[in-house]
Amino acid sequence: MLKNNAVNIDCLNMPLRHEILQCEKVPRVASYTGPRVMKRALFFAGLLVVGSAGLFAADLSGIWSGQTVDRNGDPVDVSFRFNQSGDTITGKMYGENESTPISEGKVDGDTIHFVVVTELNGQINRMIYSGRILNARGDEIEVTREREHPRENEKKFPPVRLRCVAPGHPISR
Repeated sequence: MLKNNAVNIDCLNMPLRHEILQCEKVPRVASYTGPRVMKRALFFAGLLVVGSAGLFAADLSGIWSGQTVDRNGDPVDVSFRFNQSGDTITGKMYGENESTPISEGKVDGDTIHFVVVTELNGQINRMIYSGRILNARGDEIEVTREREHPRENEKKFPPVRLRCVAPGHPISR
């Protein structure tokens, strides 16, 4: 009985000299054709297409809205108007009664980073936002914000989930 992938060569079909020649077990040569190989090739081609989709960043230009909390824990609606040019993001953040420019905006693959500087009673707060695109459609982002110089015993802000409510609108200056 032969083991896996071995073929018994019948000694060149020479019955008279069969006793003299010793038969060998030769490993089978793998076939690179057929349905099994084609399925594998299609599988790996599909992986390549899906894997390379992340290399092409979505255009985040448009209006994005979500809800955050204020320092008392009360919900506050917030919107951003992004304009993307290459890997640079500009725009504004819209709060209850104000709009504030976005600076230092950057997109790298599925990550986003920008800064919003606000002033209240002469005190300047620099909030750093960073996050990532959550789905393949590119219509949902989750960002976290941190104060550049956190105050003592300051709680971390919860992540803000933003949805694109109006894609592709340029920023009005």
